[in-house]
Amino acid sequence: MGSIRLYTKGWRANDYLVALMVLIIPIFNRLMPLLLIFMLITTLFLPAKSEEIKDRLKPNKPLFWFIAFYLYHLIGMIYSENLVFGWNDLGIKLSFLVLPLIIAFSDIRLNKDKIVDMILLGLFLSAVIALSKAAFKSVYYPEDNHWAYFTESYLAFSMHRSYYATYMALGVLLSADRYFTFKNLKYLGAAILFALITMLTFSKAGILILVILIIPLLFVYIYRNWGKWIAAVGSAFMVITVIGAIWFTPTLHSRFEKMFEGVTSASTANNTSVESNESRLIMWSTSLRLINENLLFGVGTGDVSDALDEKNKQLGNTGVAERSLNSHNQYLNTWVQLGLIGFLLLFVIIITSMITALSVRFMPFVYLIMVISLTMSFESFLETQAGIIPVTLLMTLFVIKAKKNEIAHSDTVLSA
Repeated sequence: MGSIRLYTKGWRANDYLVALMVLIIPIFNRLMPLLLIFMLITTLFLPAKSEEIKDRLKPNKPLFWFIAFYLYHLIGMIYSENLVFGWNDLGIKLSFLVLPLIIAFSDIRLNKDKIVDMILLGLFLSAVIALSKAAFKSVYYPEDNHWAYFTESYLAFSMHRSYYATYMALGVLLSADRYFTFKNLKYLGAAILFALITMLTFSKAGILILVILIIPLLFVYIYRNWGKWIAAVGSAFMVITVIGAIWFTPTLHSRFEKMFEGVTSASTANNTSVESNESRLIMWSTSLRLINENLLFGVGTGDVSDALDEKNKQLGNTGVAERSLNSHNQYLNTWVQLGLIGFLLLFVIIITSMITALSVRFMPFVYLIMVISLTMSFESFLETQAGIIPVTLLMTLFVIKAKKNEIAHSDTVLSA
């Protein structure tokens, strides 16, 4: 208890709420809206200084562009026909407006490294809960799935497995960064655990993030510490390990084989398939057709789903039309919905975030942006609250805390 008191020294109500919101992202994110209400109340009593608020809401900061992004969704309602879908979409995406304003106006003392601590602790607790739940069901309900409880959606208990794998992959990056900074084996263990969970979800998006981002990062760290030959051998070993895991795991092998077949041979017209790889290619192609027809302003906030379904019906893609799938790519989905202006607003959010992160060399923020940017190429990640609230929360928190004069690399919450 003494170490917890020391760790939280100086915290006030809004600091505890922020820490709790970050902590529960991979565990029970449905609690987020309620915590946001409490956060709004505490902000009224613990506001930030006026000069800080003005600085946080400047156009060179992503908080400004998150708000602009939401407001442009409101403008998109003007030329929408399906107002029911539009207002529902605006409700789901309200965090783009509310969270930046709350964070901008709140006096938060939690420093950036303690935010990273909360991310890692939340992911660790989530992994323990997921594995414990799978073990319990495997013992007491083996006739249903047995070892399958340790894989896919059975393991990702709190959200869609692609989202869960994305946050776990981020955890691998953050843990690896901490390990090479502190040389503490607990972070190496955390990185291995999070990588294992990512692989067990069988999420292609999560595994691709590991391959595309983690291996180059580890190569750089190994190169700096032990030289290029050890880095080359180590990277080759990691690549072979991932390929081996995919090749010798029947489900993974099948999923990636289907992905290759889908990419090389799937038709994007007169295709009734709803297989995940083919449906993605179909939705990407359909989205590009709609973008070509509605380049500047899109189809409108409320009509994006109807427009995709109607275009797929015209093209004979009845399977995806019946399931009313989105674009499965956030950049394309935003462009279909809001046109070039909406896409540019989303792009500016990413660019201003990256500039802020690099200006103070705050690598966890860089990793977050890289992971989210890559995931949005495979998923419409900002169309559900499991993506919208965590992404907006973490990015806005990192922005206001990415300062050169802040204490860096706290190492207490996960201490043995």
